[in-house]
Amino acid sequence: MNCLPPFKSIQQRFGDTREIGLVVAVFCTGLVMFFKWGAAPGDLGDARFNMYVLEHGYRWLLGLDPSFWSAPFFYPAQNVIAYSDNHLGSFLSYALFRILGVSRETAFQLWAITIFSLNYFVTYVVVRRQKFNPIGAIACAYLFTFSMIMAAQMSHIQLAPRFMVPVAFWMTTRFVETGKAEHLLGLLAACACQVYLGIYISYFLFLSLVPFLVLTILVRKQWNEIGSFFIRAGVWALFRRGLEYAVCGLAFVVVLLPLAIPYYKAQQEIGARNWEQVVPMLPRWQSYLYAPTSFLWEHILRFGDELPMANEHALFFGLLPWVAILAFAYLRWNNRREFAGSEVGIAMMGVLLYLGILTFYFRGFSLYRLAWGLPGAGGIRAVTRMVFILLYPLAFISGVIVTFLISRLEAAYGRWRSWFLGIGLLAMVSYDQGSKVSSINESKCQERIAYLKARIDNPGHKVLWVSYRSDEPSFVQQIDAMLAGQDLGLNVVNGYSGLAPKNYPFSLYALTDDQCNGISVWARLHPESISKDCLLQVGPHCQIPGDDFLPTPMGGFTALEEKNSVQALATDRCAELAIPRIPGVKIPQILSFDLSTVKVSRSIKISDPDGQTKYIDLAPGRNEHVEIVLSPQNSEKILKFQTDQEGEKAGHGDKRRWFYFISNMHLKQAEQR
Repeated sequence: MNCLPPFKSIQQRFGDTREIGLVVAVFCTGLVMFFKWGAAPGDLGDARFNMYVLEHGYRWLLGLDPSFWSAPFFYPAQNVIAYSDNHLGSFLSYALFRILGVSRETAFQLWAITIFSLNYFVTYVVVRRQKFNPIGAIACAYLFTFSMIMAAQMSHIQLAPRFMVPVAFWMTTRFVETGKAEHLLGLLAACACQVYLGIYISYFLFLSLVPFLVLTILVRKQWNEIGSFFIRAGVWALFRRGLEYAVCGLAFVVVLLPLAIPYYKAQQEIGARNWEQVVPMLPRWQSYLYAPTSFLWEHILRFGDELPMANEHALFFGLLPWVAILAFAYLRWNNRREFAGSEVGIAMMGVLLYLGILTFYFRGFSLYRLAWGLPGAGGIRAVTRMVFILLYPLAFISGVIVTFLISRLEAAYGRWRSWFLGIGLLAMVSYDQGSKVSSINESKCQERIAYLKARIDNPGHKVLWVSYRSDEPSFVQQIDAMLAGQDLGLNVVNGYSGLAPKNYPFSLYALTDDQCNGISVWARLHPESISKDCLLQVGPHCQIPGDDFLPTPMGGFTALEEKNSVQALATDRCAELAIPRIPGVKIPQILSFDLSTVKVSRSIKISDPDGQTKYIDLAPGRNEHVEIVLSPQNSEKILKFQTDQEGEKAGHGDKRRWFYFISNMHLKQAEQR
């Protein structure tokens, strides 16, 4: 019996082996360029914050941290994980490495390699299913995974998990082709998974899929089939199809609710970002000609050096992707014959134009102002990060062109020669995308935290506050404190994230010289959680209020604290006093204070937590005494002050306006009848 396979099978198997070998070799090339042995990706800032969040997920999984959403930083603020990306969709791979016994820093690097592996191989498989040849599929996967844009943003490693983006675009195409509910389910499942992988990427994915869906229908002239289906199908078939779609949509909403609720609560508590915060991170024309980390282009393309937050504007795609876009446009204009991926490529080109034009900023104008009003958009600040979605249409079009070229070369010169030429083309793609990638030595990271932990001489305390002086940026010190507290199982007042808790003093966030005032304000707001007996301070020792439960000036007030009293200057039309929780008090309290106006007469509306209002008329040079009854149920609530009159300019370079002054604040027990 002849056990050898036929000659054709051997040849076919050799071809498969050759393809797999090339796929793996190009992938390893990208890994070598992006990762160093013994070094975690990114920098001492955002990258380590992501490491903290992943470690928190692992600790939560083991039951070491009781709440996933309320991690023990910005203590005692709740729901702080919702201030940034949560890594719920990817932390299990990190947890697996930790369970296997590797260190936090090593697990972080292995997690990043896992994410890049998924980005690359999922993209490769998806475009191979869309009739790309191996060389074209490799080029597409490499550009999507190992682009210089990703290299420039390695410190924001939370943007790396994108492996469901190709699946979402593919499922959209299949849904348009068939109209089947199974493909709609695949599309929504891919989108839901991407939401759990990262908020920024999923937000811009949603913005992209709508025009992609419409353009795919138009390019394929699918309206004829849709119309004929409505004509041919009976009422029951239409009802069943609609019911299937509705069930898919309902399942999508239900799956996202556990994630949407914490983020909705965070936005309701803190509020949406204002437009002025978004404008610096809208792409300019200089952004697309800026490549500060590229080996090939860094000395030529420096147009974005003067842009605000220039590190966010490195959006140059590389020369070859631009060539691919022009080549695709030329082929579609002059060659009416279809080729692999050409129809989908037109829709991809539309997404490039749509998202690029929508987010473009020029001389104070951007169409994105319209999209900014969409639900959830108010939490998105770094609009330049939409480029991580644009990378897929760009990589897809590049893969289409490479597939077209290799097919022509194979027809002209044979398969072997075309493969060698294809390998040369892949080398050019890699060289074009070559870029410096930031990383941090794992040993140095561990030494930093070990040094800080050595300064914590009494770990019996429950709450940690670190405020030692350093020449490093404040966020580096904040993350050091967070990681040290994580190792010791301590709650940490320090914090760093995309947002800060409402009423968290700026002096604490930025570690300014006024941080002792800030820690006393924060302690006064949370007397049951932060006291002088439970707080462990590393750095200058700050006095913590004992039984001082006076309301704390917050938004709209500038606090002017003295040893035994609180005074505040209103610098906004709307201002707030935060009423702390008073332990053990079950009877009403009376808050009394004096109000005085600055230069002009004004009327002030005071709203207490029960919804009762008082109107106080102020005249210059005269104090008005005010008393507010606070029921025990009003603890941890807000006392609001509003005025319609304009404030006076402070002058001397101070852009604030002065409205009125609050002083002589006292709290006493109400007399019982």
